[in-house]
Amino acid sequence: SAQTQMNVTYLVTLKKDGTLYLEDKPIEEKALIQQAKQESRANSHFAVVVRADEGIDYGRVVDLLDHFRSAGISRFGLAADAGGE
Repeated sequence: SAQTQMNVTYLVTLKKDGTLYLEDKPIEEKALIQQAKQESRANSHFAVVVRADEGIDYGRVVDLLDHFRSAGISRFGLAADAGGE
């Protein structure tokens, strides 16, 4: 029997004050990584998209991506706003 897996993507927002949001709900980093790790194990199509507030320290974003990678999550990307004034 064939089984269809849906693409599951977590949209994670990193705020300038260091807080994290999964979709529109605040979440602690440890809980986020654990939840993402479980989802990744259950679904090979799982991915994480990270968006960060403007002016945030880039090292903080890289650190978060490293935590995802350490948890075995290999599919992630960065969201960018189309800027311009």
